[in-house]
Amino acid sequence: MPKNQRVHFADHRSRRVVYVSSCLLDQNRRYPGIAVGAGALRDLFLPLAENGIGVEQLPCLECLGWGGVSRTSSLRFMPTIFRYADSKLFPIVRGIVRIWLLRYRRLCKKVVKAIAIDMKNLVDNGYDIVGIIAMNDSPTCGVTKTIGIIDFVAKSKSMGLKLEDLTSPSFDKMKEVLPSLLVTGRGLFMTELLFALRRQAIVQRVFEFNPWNDIKTEAGRVVGEILQTR
Repeated sequence: MPKNQRVHFADHRSRRVVYVSSCLLDQNRRYPGIAVGAGALRDLFLPLAENGIGVEQLPCLECLGWGGVSRTSSLRFMPTIFRYADSKLFPIVRGIVRIWLLRYRRLCKKVVKAIAIDMKNLVDNGYDIVGIIAMNDSPTCGVTKTIGIIDFVAKSKSMGLKLEDLTSPSFDKMKEVLPSLLVTGRGLFMTELLFALRRQAIVQRVFEFNPWNDIKTEAGRVVGEILQTR
């Protein structure tokens, strides 16, 4: 059989799938202190399942590149950033952290190649990728809002937060300050993924999920927008 020839078969599959940020399907993957749910966000995924839409979980690049679920690699920089945030040495610290982030971007570039190939395989075989749902407060998956680890620490200090608020974060404190620290922009992983998809000639709609809004309302909005694409 030729390599690119489709296999014809009949079963119950819908041939409709959506890709989602890892932490939407499993809040245990969320950055420490900011999980808005216990596990999968049911208000988002139950309606998708009821409408026959399969869910593909994207890898968590923060877990892969920032030291696992506890993000130990990123947390180790915070005391230094916090200490020098308002000093003349801050540009040097910023430069060191940017080198680390450059390595992280290279990891993103490597991982998205395989994802783009997988998505192209689905499209070439007649599947409908209805979109990507991305966590919209993330330095990796943000769509319209993101957060930079360097500025996040520096701004947190200027707002009166203590170092332990960042290295041992609590949900209540993060809920209070994190939304105000978000900036307009796109996360590193999502930037590289969309670029890789364009290289594969795949135009993909991205639905941002804003976790600091009411979860049920936000899930309803996203699901409604996805169902309108049918």
